[in-house]
Amino acid sequence: MHEKLIDVIDKPVVPQPANGDEQATNAYKKYLEDYMSTKCLLLASMSSELQRQHEDMDPVDIINHLKKMYGGQSRTARFQLSKTLFRSTLTANAEVGPHVLKMISLIEQLEKSGCKLGKELSQDLILQSLPGTFSQFIVNFNMNKMDCKTKPKKKPFAAKGGVTKPNRKKVTVDKSDVECFYCKQKGHWKRNCKKYIDSLKENKQGMTLMKNVFMISLTVTDSSMWVLDTGSSFNICNTLQGLQITRRLKKGEVNLQVGNGENVAALALGSVSLIMPTGKVLVLDNCYYIPKFVSNIISISMLDKHGFLTIFNNNICSIYRGDDLYVNGYLQHGIYVLPDVNLNPVMHVSNVKRKRDDQVNKTYLWHCRLGHIGEKRINKLHKEGYLDQYDYESYTTCESCLKGKMTKSPFTGKGERASELLGLIHTDVCGPMKIQAKGGYSYFITFTDDMSRYGFVYLMKHKSESFEMFKRFRSEVEKQTGKNVKVLRSDRGGEYLSNDFLDHLKENGILSQWKPPGTPQHNGVSERRNRTLLDMVKSMMGFTDLPINLWGYALESSAYLLNKVPTKSLSTTPYEIWKGRKPNLKHIKVWGCHALLRNCKQINLKQDHKSVVSLGILKKQWDIIFSTLLTIKCLWQEEQPFWKGNFLQKAVMVRK
Repeated sequence: MHEKLIDVIDKPVVPQPANGDEQATNAYKKYLEDYMSTKCLLLASMSSELQRQHEDMDPVDIINHLKKMYGGQSRTARFQLSKTLFRSTLTANAEVGPHVLKMISLIEQLEKSGCKLGKELSQDLILQSLPGTFSQFIVNFNMNKMDCKTKPKKKPFAAKGGVTKPNRKKVTVDKSDVECFYCKQKGHWKRNCKKYIDSLKENKQGMTLMKNVFMISLTVTDSSMWVLDTGSSFNICNTLQGLQITRRLKKGEVNLQVGNGENVAALALGSVSLIMPTGKVLVLDNCYYIPKFVSNIISISMLDKHGFLTIFNNNICSIYRGDDLYVNGYLQHGIYVLPDVNLNPVMHVSNVKRKRDDQVNKTYLWHCRLGHIGEKRINKLHKEGYLDQYDYESYTTCESCLKGKMTKSPFTGKGERASELLGLIHTDVCGPMKIQAKGGYSYFITFTDDMSRYGFVYLMKHKSESFEMFKRFRSEVEKQTGKNVKVLRSDRGGEYLSNDFLDHLKENGILSQWKPPGTPQHNGVSERRNRTLLDMVKSMMGFTDLPINLWGYALESSAYLLNKVPTKSLSTTPYEIWKGRKPNLKHIKVWGCHALLRNCKQINLKQDHKSVVSLGILKKQWDIIFSTLLTIKCLWQEEQPFWKGNFLQKAVMVRK
C-alpha cells in the first residue's frame, strides 16, 4: 500500500487512452483505483477543516499545498528533538532501560525528519547521558568495542601479503608406555585421566556446599519487619531480642552473600518465637543472627520442612498448618511481609553452654543500677574506685536507652559559673505528664545548684505548688549548708511571676533572673537536667514491666543517682562538692529488680518471705522503697533483703 501511494504522488498522471487498447485501458483503471485510494487516505488523516480545503484537489496538489502550509515547521520540530536528545541525562534513582528506550526513540524521530545520526554517534550520546556512577561501565564498553574491532576472527597468523605459515603434519605419539601421574596407569596422560576429571567435579561440588553462601535481595527499610523469602535456605534475624541462642558461630563459619556482592557472617544460631495476629505462636528453628541484614527473613523451604503449607493467591501469602491459619503475608514492593508480628517476651537471651556468671556484663549491670547513665561516667567511677573491682568491658547498645534518649544537638554557649554554693540556683517546671504518678502527681520541679550541680526534685499535683516547693527547698538547703540563696534563674513561666513569689524573693534579697523569650539555652542547666531525668526514667521504666504510674519513684531515684555520678562540667561528683566526702554506691541495686524480704518482727519456724520489687532509694542514704504491686512500703537495709541474681538474664519486656 505504501508503494502505491508513492507511485501515485511521484509518477506523472496517466492519461485516459484514446483508442480501445485493452492493456492501456486496464492500466488506466488500476491507476484510478490507486488514485482514489491515495486521496481517501490523505483526506482521512486530516482534520475536518483541512478536508474541506483539499477535497477537490489531486493527491499531488494536496502534498504540495501541505508543504507550503507546514513545511516551515519541520525545522522547529527537528530543533526541539535534537535539543531534547542532547540534553537527556539519567537521574540518580531512575531506571536505565526506559531512559535508553526514550533516547533511541528520539534518534529515530530525528532520522525520519531528515537528520540521520551514525551508529557510533548515537551510542556516544547514550553513554554521555549516564551519570558518573557508570564510568566503569563506559570504560568497559569502549574497551570491549575496541577489542571486537581489532581482534581477528580468521587466520590470526596471516600476513598482509597473503603468505601464511606452512601447515605442519600432526605427529602421533605412542601412548602405550606413557604413565599417568594421577592413577599411575599407562596409556594416557593426567589431563585425560577419567578418575582425575571425576575428582575435580566432586571437589568443586564439595566446595560449593562447604561455603554455604546464598543470595538474598531486599528492598525494605524497616529493620523489625519479617519477610517471607522463597530463595533463602535458613531463617535469619537481625537482633538478639527474642533469640534463644543455642550456639555461637566462629567468624567465617557461615557466610552469606547479599545482593551487592558483600559477604556477611552469621554470629549465632538459635530459635525465635513469633506471636502472630491470629494468636498462634510460630517457632523458627535454626535461625541465624546477622546484624547487618536490613530485615528479618522467614524461609519458605524451612516452613515446608516443618509441615507448614504456604499458599500464594491474589497478592496474599497464607501459612497453614493442617486446617489452622497461622498468618497472612501481604505483598509490598514486590515482597511478602508479615504485619503486626511480636516477639515472645518469655524468651531468654542466654548461652546454655556457658556459666550463668559469664552471661552478666558487670559494666552493663552497673549501667542499669545507676539509672542507665552513660558508659563514660561508669568508666570514670570504675577508675576512681567507686565501684567493685572487676574487669572493665564495654557492653552492647542498650535498647531501652535508644528508645528513651533521643535528643537534639546541644547548645554550645557557656555562661559564667557561680563561685560558691547557693550562689546561683537553676529551676524549671516539667509537665503535665500524660499519666499521673502514684499519689496524683502530674508535674515536677527541679532546683540545681550552679557550682556543684547538686540537684533536688519535688513532685507536684499542680503548677501553683511551685512557690511552696521553693520555700521548702530554700529552708532545707540553707540549714544544711549555712549559706543563703542569692540568685534564682528560671524561664518566664507564670508560676515564677506570681505576686507572692516575687514579693518573697524581694523580702529575702534574692535576685530573680529570667531568660529571654524563645531562648531555652539561657536556662540550659535546668533544661538539660529535666531531659536527663526523663531519659533515665524512660530507660528505667522500659527495662521493667512495672505499671507506668510508678514513674514518680523512678524520677526520685534518678535525681538521687545523678548527684552521685560525675558530670561533664565537673571533675568530680556533685555529692563530693555538696557533702565534702565521696559517695558510697555499694547499696545501689537495679531499679525494678525483684527481692525477697524476711519478716523479722516475730520468730517463726516457717519460711516467711515476701516477693517484692525495688522502687529506688529515698533521700536518706539507706532508705529503700519496696513494692508488692499492691502496697508501697519503705523498709530499711537492716532487714536484709535477699536479692534475686537472675534479673538481667530475663529478656527485656516491651511495654505494650
